[in-house]
Amino acid sequence: MTQNCNKVCIQSVEKGVKTSNFIHITDDPSSCLVCIQGLRLYYTPPDVCKFVNSFHTLASNCLVLLTDKSPTFTIILKAISIDSAKELLKKLKANPTPICSLDTLTYDFVQSFEFESQKLQLIVNRFSTNEFYDNNCAICLYQLVSDLQLITFPCGHSMHTTCAQRMKQWECPLCRYAPISSLSLSPCEVCGTFDRPYICLSCARSFCYDHALEHFKNTGHGYCASADGRETWNLMSGTTMQRIAIDKSGEYVELCAKEDVLKSYLESALYEQLNIHREIECQETAAILQSAESELTELDYELAEKRKKLESMKKLIQERKTIENKLKIATTMLEKFQEKEKDGQKLKEQLLIENEKLRNQIRDQEELISDMQTTASITAAAVLGGKNKEVHIKFNQK
Repeated sequence: MTQNCNKVCIQSVEKGVKTSNFIHITDDPSSCLVCIQGLRLYYTPPDVCKFVNSFHTLASNCLVLLTDKSPTFTIILKAISIDSAKELLKKLKANPTPICSLDTLTYDFVQSFEFESQKLQLIVNRFSTNEFYDNNCAICLYQLVSDLQLITFPCGHSMHTTCAQRMKQWECPLCRYAPISSLSLSPCEVCGTFDRPYICLSCARSFCYDHALEHFKNTGHGYCASADGRETWNLMSGTTMQRIAIDKSGEYVELCAKEDVLKSYLESALYEQLNIHREIECQETAAILQSAESELTELDYELAEKRKKLESMKKLIQERKTIENKLKIATTMLEKFQEKEKDGQKLKEQLLIENEKLRNQIRDQEELISDMQTTASITAAAVLGGKNKEVHIKFNQK
């Protein structure tokens, strides 16, 4: 694989003599060191430490150096292994603007170091071999153990990143080294004067105060710092800023005093607690309302079912009344039919009796007629003595 190797020039002045110091970078990992370029001077120690701490599982230590031509920070991260270095570079390239959306950082692997400065070479050797573990933190004075992430300044002093997060500006607590004050005093780019030089925090160019204002009008770069790093000017308002930082949107903001910070913190904490309490109350109210709506839905369903049953019962009652009315009518008709049947039975019995009487009368009449015929025949026979047969025959025919 062909390696694309470039170099980063690192600033170092020893005994008034400027030395040439280079970091050779490549896109092919040959060591566990990762180089991050392009961090502006206005980044505060908490910004950088927070950024470095986000990779504490992949990198153990970091070295902060100052570039030469355009003063910016260069950070060397020491990964746990080459695989960790590859994973670290992959994560870094996935988010090229981790601190400020206005700046895009550059990430590469470190191939080698080429330092004329013996001090920088010693710092790099100690950084690469972890020799500073025998020293103490420049802030908390505890030993620099390997299980905590460390940060090393260009002056060579190391400290825990958790301790460095409490620093307000880039100044070593032991030797008072500050990146801006360590820069060679450059004259104003416009008039060439060394009177009160200021460095633009956006483009790192040097101006006197008057031409810094003109530079602000032309470019909109509204913040500059004195060469000794002790003053930061807001050119838009013409006032100094004691505590400057960058918010999430990339804008410069001035931090409040400790009392105001505490008050603001307490107010924000109280406001947050109130919001949490209100949110909990809203959630509880929403849960109660949802439960009530669920119960109301169930009650509506039960009420609808009961209404259906009630309508069904009303229909059944109406049908029962109709059937009862029909039953009454049928019962009345049956009683009438039964009475008529009884009357008919009595009439039948009477008719049978009358019929039997009539039959008896007919039978008696027939017997009487028969007896009369017999008596008449005997009487006629006796009277006529058999002489008048024709009369007897006619009488019989009649």
